[in-house]
Amino acid sequence: VKVVVLKNFPVQAPILIFLVKVVHNDISPQDNSYIGAGLKQWTNQSNLVLLLQRIEVEFNKEPPIPEALLQVKP
Repeated sequence: VKVVVLKNFPVQAPILIFLVKVVHNDISPQDNSYIGAGLKQWTNQSNLVLLLQRIEVEFNKEPPIPEALLQVKP
């Protein structure tokens, strides 16, 4: 995961981009970024480490699937 922190952090939420193309309800298919509840609830009082821990818990319950594994091989 690549974590991008912009100038106005922590007012603006960080951008979390998965370096391997994965399929998951909380991952945008357009840019492979995290779009889950933890990020939607971000405030300037939020904690980046706690966000990453929350994502880990979510992904342990419902793991992302690498896109390469979904492709049918002849």
